[in-house]
Amino acid sequence: TYKNAKDIYWVQEEPQNQGAWRNLLHQFIDNNPTTLMINYVGRKASPSTAAGYPRVHNKEQEELVNKALNI
Repeated sequence: TYKNAKDIYWVQEEPQNQGAWRNLLHQFIDNNPTTLMINYVGRKASPSTAAGYPRVHNKEQEELVNKALNI
């Protein structure tokens, strides 16, 4: 239905190994009727749900939002 789409993006705030990405990736792959790439935008994999320091978290959050909005 998106004839001009060039890629598919999943954006989440949680680290890559948390949140819905890992649970849904196989569904995206199995149900992708196109040859478009399925891309992840979010924090890198981490054993922690947050950076632990407000300054680091805010920087990560800003980068994530900027990347998602400038795709």
